[in-house]
Amino acid sequence: MGAHALLAPSSAKRWMTCTPSARLEATMPDKDTAYTREGTIAHAMAESLLLHLLSNDPFEPVACPDFNEVIQYGEARLLHQINDCNEEGLDWKEMAETVYEHYVRLVYESYLGAKLEDPDAVLLIESKLQLAEFIPEGFGSSDAVLIYGDTLEVFDLKYGKGVKVEAQENAQMMCYALGAYCGQGEFYDIANVRMTIIQPRL
Repeated sequence: MGAHALLAPSSAKRWMTCTPSARLEATMPDKDTAYTREGTIAHAMAESLLLHLLSNDPFEPVACPDFNEVIQYGEARLLHQINDCNEEGLDWKEMAETVYEHYVRLVYESYLGAKLEDPDAVLLIESKLQLAEFIPEGFGSSDAVLIYGDTLEVFDLKYGKGVKVEAQENAQMMCYALGAYCGQGEFYDIANVRMTIIQPRL
């Protein structure tokens, strides 16, 4: 399991409202539940499927693939997530289809559109973000970052069911966008930042 930042973007709303809560929270053990494990698998599956698309012709059709063919193509990562689903008693195909149709496809089609507008567009998957310049010892990772022209777009997958995440002035997303901007800003002339939260199961 990877290290967690004391002032993590995922809990930014809480520590921005009550900063001492971060120290209190650090004394509590991590709660690994069936829901968090499901979310972790879904994010890993989304990463595998996006990397699969990026490893092929960037302008191939993006209809929902035959996942068995994806595995045979060499995406051993996806096989790991299928095994994880089986261990958790989850329907891996339902998860793969949901993640693909409502997150992977949206992100990838945004990338294809960006490539038409800017041939140098880049899509970064699970990009590591350094936030220490603004948040002490701050770091994190974003699900997907798309950069094209003068625009930087950050995507975040929320796979949970039943709890709506508000996008307006979302503190976690603003931290992600800040980290992505700081990490890429010196290489691109960014004038616009867009933040997109995708909640396929609401």
